[in-house]
Amino acid sequence: MSERWFVLVLALGGALVAVPNHSEGQTAGAARVQSPRLKLTIPSFGDADTIPLQFTCYADGGTAISPPLRWDHVPEGSGSFVLMLTGPENHRRRSHTVAFFWGRWNIPAGARELAEGQPSGVEQADGSYHMKSDDGIWGYDPPCAPPGAGPIHYQYKLYALDRMLPLAADATREAVLEAMDGHILRASVYYGVLERSPPQGGQERPPPPASIAAPSIPGVIADGTMIELVETDLGRTEGPVAMRDGSMLVSSSNSILMVDSSDNVSTFIEESNRTNAMGWDRQGRLISVQRAQGNEKVGVLYPPEQVATLADSFEGRPFDALNDIALDERGGVYFTDTQGVYYLPPGGSVTRIIDEVPRPNGVVLSPDEETLYVHNKDGVYMLSFEVAPDGAISNRRNFARYDSVRVPGHADPSWDEDNGADGMAVDSEGRIYAATNVGVEIFSPDGDLLGILPVQWGAENDRIRKPQNVAFGGPDRKTLYIVGAGTIYKVRTLSQGPERPTK
Repeated sequence: MSERWFVLVLALGGALVAVPNHSEGQTAGAARVQSPRLKLTIPSFGDADTIPLQFTCYADGGTAISPPLRWDHVPEGSGSFVLMLTGPENHRRRSHTVAFFWGRWNIPAGARELAEGQPSGVEQADGSYHMKSDDGIWGYDPPCAPPGAGPIHYQYKLYALDRMLPLAADATREAVLEAMDGHILRASVYYGVLERSPPQGGQERPPPPASIAAPSIPGVIADGTMIELVETDLGRTEGPVAMRDGSMLVSSSNSILMVDSSDNVSTFIEESNRTNAMGWDRQGRLISVQRAQGNEKVGVLYPPEQVATLADSFEGRPFDALNDIALDERGGVYFTDTQGVYYLPPGGSVTRIIDEVPRPNGVVLSPDEETLYVHNKDGVYMLSFEVAPDGAISNRRNFARYDSVRVPGHADPSWDEDNGADGMAVDSEGRIYAATNVGVEIFSPDGDLLGILPVQWGAENDRIRKPQNVAFGGPDRKTLYIVGAGTIYKVRTLSQGPERPTK
């Protein structure tokens, strides 16, 4: 049979690629093309349209989810499917080239969709496997257009194969591509477009300022101090906690970053199971709340040889969007999800100690561990509870009135939704540092507002970008790190963080 050729124009870089169109009857050894034409669709956005923010590194809270995918017109004889999400080879994020964002192989032949928000991890419930992205993620690694770039085109490509691939579970993308050779029945491509500052409501997100003037706050901030931008365009920044040498760990999309004393940002842990908040326990283990869909848990994240699950459910039900964490001296763990505040005592089982606060967020212990502070995003007051020696709590009270208060109907979704109360930290003298919509609110141990670090931008477009969490670091524990919206800021303080950096 004679071989015909057609030219496929790729949106990525405008490259022209000649592809052989083999006759329908050709057998193994070359790619076979036959009718019908496999068709991939993404219901959430049109082909070559803008990718919605929830599927990118610009997602609210930095927690992106995978889009829903559907396909039909599957060719006869299909034995499995392979999915790949790629971007241009010159796409840069953080410090290395990123071209491959998501890959999944041995998707069963009977499948016709992947639901929104696919869980991370190597092996999936349907028997398929994830490939590791170029950023080291076994799962969905969201597109994140680089600084200064114009529209970036991303390619979602689905292959129909005539067999399952006989590969090891941790097969690389290269190994999968090699095993696919000669077994492709059909392929379908769907494009998504993203710019560095995605438009919201016709407005673009402004870049974060390089520095922000801090107000003078007695005992906390000296006059003339500047809040300095350490790094931006990190996709997601949350859950900061200091290491013993003062370096700062920050959770990103599915990795843990480290900021050293020279402001160099590197990867400390490649795969974090979508860790949000972190803290060090008395054994020197890094404990975190991990929120990968279908695999939420409180667990040991570091050192590698001690990785373990401490709790993954309450009363037989999985946790729902684990958020923050606070560790006590005796080895207990306080943590939050949308349903309440929990306590895991050393060697014991999880109890829900607060269930009356809607969508609780940040938690932190006072330096003497006699008080637990809890953020109330829908309320006017930060809450406090007395802590008993066994970790039990009592005597709820309205501790401090937020400067940031929800404004229903506001044009800015952040203000319309809640007050933005998120992560917290304390210093060695018991002051509380709270991330909210207005910046970082600083309260005395008696609940008086001492001042606000105005780390916020974008208000002029009714699309504020704001802190999500804070922690003390630096060799002398006198540097406050402020993270959120894909950025890391720092400010030198007169106050000092606690000697034991639990979070």
